[in-house]
Amino acid sequence: MFYPLYYILLGVEYMDILFSIAITYILIQTLVSGILKIYSFSHFSLNTYELLNHKVNLKLIKFCSFLLIFIEVFVPLTIFLSLKISMWSMTILLLMYTFFSLFVTVLIFIGKKGQECDCFGKRLTSNINWTKVSMNMLSVLIISCSFKFDITINVYYIIINSVFLCFYFYIKTIINRKGR
Repeated sequence: MFYPLYYILLGVEYMDILFSIAITYILIQTLVSGILKIYSFSHFSLNTYELLNHKVNLKLIKFCSFLLIFIEVFVPLTIFLSLKISMWSMTILLLMYTFFSLFVTVLIFIGKKGQECDCFGKRLTSNINWTKVSMNMLSVLIISCSFKFDITINVYYIIINSVFLCFYFYIKTIINRKGR
């Protein structure tokens, strides 16, 4: 049987662990993003309306914003509460991150590069740029590849990733304060 190079270098078990940690990170990041958007829902939907140059109905944007936030909170919570990953939840996550990548790419092409996207609510500033597209595409790649591995959600992975994300958001907040 032929094994890809990463199987040979790291072994199947290590790849399962590596992808489990990566998926847990993506899930926590998605959950935090949804929760932070809940606290600034009106700001998020109005910012999206501004980014789209007032060309889409505001009521439709509010509905889509609500739906997006619901998915960002619901999918990770169902996975974390059951500690199991289902095919439908990974598919929804894959479609969501693909949509994010395409949406940010379109915004860059219509001239919105450098503007704030409110991806993490108004508390954590995040700009529209190619780095954001690359990060979303990396998430799409990880989610796509994870269908081949035995992904398990472990409480230790959740704790490790949560501590890492808290540290990341803390550093990002400090950098944003210095930039003002």
